[in-house]
Amino acid sequence: MTSGSIHRPEDTAADAPTQEPEGEVAPPQEVDGELAQVRAERDAALAKLDKRERRRQIGGMARRITVGVLVALAAILIPLTATVTWAHRTILNTDEYVSTVAPLAKDPAVTSTLARVATNQLFAALNPEPTIANALPPRAAFLAGPITSGVKNFINDKANVALSSQQFQQIWTNANRTAHTALVNVLRGKSKALVESNGQVVLSLVPLLNQVLQSVQQTAGDLVGKDVKLPTLTGTELPSQACAKISAAINRPLPSTCGEIPLFPADKLDQAQGLVRAFDRLMIALLIVSPLLVVAALLLTRRRRRTLLQIAVATLLVMVIFRRAVIWLQDKLISTGNPANEAARKSIVDQLLSGFFTASVWILSIALAVTVVALITGPYRWAVTSRNWVGAQAVAGWRLTRDAVSGKSAAGQWVLSHIDLLRVAGGLLAVLLLLVVNVSWVGLLIIVVLLAGYEFWLYRLGAAARPAAHPKTAA
Repeated sequence: MTSGSIHRPEDTAADAPTQEPEGEVAPPQEVDGELAQVRAERDAALAKLDKRERRRQIGGMARRITVGVLVALAAILIPLTATVTWAHRTILNTDEYVSTVAPLAKDPAVTSTLARVATNQLFAALNPEPTIANALPPRAAFLAGPITSGVKNFINDKANVALSSQQFQQIWTNANRTAHTALVNVLRGKSKALVESNGQVVLSLVPLLNQVLQSVQQTAGDLVGKDVKLPTLTGTELPSQACAKISAAINRPLPSTCGEIPLFPADKLDQAQGLVRAFDRLMIALLIVSPLLVVAALLLTRRRRRTLLQIAVATLLVMVIFRRAVIWLQDKLISTGNPANEAARKSIVDQLLSGFFTASVWILSIALAVTVVALITGPYRWAVTSRNWVGAQAVAGWRLTRDAVSGKSAAGQWVLSHIDLLRVAGGLLAVLLLLVVNVSWVGLLIIVVLLAGYEFWLYRLGAAARPAAHPKTAA
């Protein structure tokens, strides 16, 4: 007991009942109940966590599957959109169609084939062998065949010359533009004017035949035994009407299908119009859906860079498959048909498909550029190292260029010591370019701007160096 404190027995007695005995514990039933409650709460919390985890896993799997489907659809539809858009413009846009087929009139393989076909049709109509045989003595009648062959070769040569002329190229362009405009207007339901012959919607090449006849007009007159005055055809006439005019001029019957290329049966016009409408809608739908698929995939994914790479690489692969399929079709079209016309078929098919290959190159280039940019800007170790190295080189290059332009480096000092020579050399180079290279007005403007900038840089460099070379003396 410490000093200063007084212990009273009554205090101990008063406090004793409020203290629990040391060995007293709660009843077992109460402890078991509390433990069961704790276990139940724990199990409920774990079940709730498990349920959330399962939902998260299911949601993550559904998200990944959805993104994968969107990536696959985008990779297929992007090349398909490019192909359908090219085909739509080439087939149904008159300006695009004419710009595609117009160069064919300058292709020797095509013009020689057309000349041969036109010669065969005209020779069959003129039938000159009886006229030649009647003009020969009886003993020389056997020469009618060789002379006829010689006349045919002569007409074929004249036809080649005629079809290689600028006039024929204009006729070819006008005929294709007129026929295509009329056909597209009919297919779109804007016109009822139909170039129809023997139940077929046809493309008329009668002006081509008339052009050949005009080139051999004197020879044709000799073969039919009278002066031939051929009609002027514009390419807008019905084929039967144009053939009738030529037939009357040469006094020889011509088949009703002369100079025609059948396109499709006339009774299938409603079906063709329906296909054109469906083709229009398909192109519009693809142009809308394809970019939306890309955007949806990038918004839904948690790893946008990887998804963008997947779209770009898959698009590259699908576009390559499309190109291989078109190349196979190209070879098939060229190899099918009369072997004598294979060169012409090759020129025509190559020209018609050139637009597709140009569009496919653009798609491949864009997809490759996206792949490269996504890789280079990524968090990959090699990409980070490459970016740092390129940045350091760019800074060093900029400093070297800055010092050279300002005259601070050795190269800049050399420029300063030869500044007059460099001024003259710049002007001479510009004049040489104008003399050697056939430049347009835009090219001329670019050369003038570059020369002016070059001369101004030399002037500024010399002006900045003069005060340093001749410092002012103090007064």
